[in-house]
Amino acid sequence: MKDGIILETPSRREFLKRSVGIAAAVASSTQSVSPSFAVQGANDRIR
Repeated sequence: MKDGIILETPSRREFLKRSVGIAAAVASSTQSVSPSFAVQGANDRIR
């Protein structure tokens, strides 16, 4: 139940910032993947 833990953490904004940063890093490291796709995947995980 990782989703429950994420929702309970008070530093949810920090987690969101970290996930977006990871998505951006992955997108920049792999040019074949579109950045928008990585960001959309991060948003789906948060929701």
